[in-house]
Amino acid sequence: MTDGRQASPTQPAPSAALRRAGREQRKQDLLLASAVLRAQAAGDFHLLADQADGLGRRWSALRAWFEGPALRTGAAAASALMLVVVLRRLRWFRLARWAWVGWRFWRTASPWVGAWLRPGLDRQHGGRAGGFRPGR
Repeated sequence: MTDGRQASPTQPAPSAALRRAGREQRKQDLLLASAVLRAQAAGDFHLLADQADGLGRRWSALRAWFEGPALRTGAAAASALMLVVVLRRLRWFRLARWAWVGWRFWRTASPWVGAWLRPGLDRQHGGRAGGFRPGR
């Protein structure tokens, strides 16, 4: 055997020079394989780094686009519109909306309605009938 292992009983032991030569050959093979793997790893790393840089540039451009005031305003308007469309389909929302409209109407119209129903109220209380007096 010329690979440096022990000789079998039928074969003579390899000489020291052959063992050294075999060891040197294996060492050179391992060094070559190691260099090839390092070169492949470095090449793969550079490819991956290039892809990551491209992805980072695209992400930065997308973030800059999303941070624009026009897009934010448009997104808010679209969200509000979608919310209104969805809420219009709910029965309780219709009732709540009409209740809100009625409440706002009452808050706005109540001084006029009160003054119209009780025209002598201002004179009875010395001109202090509750804040708002229509006609003045």
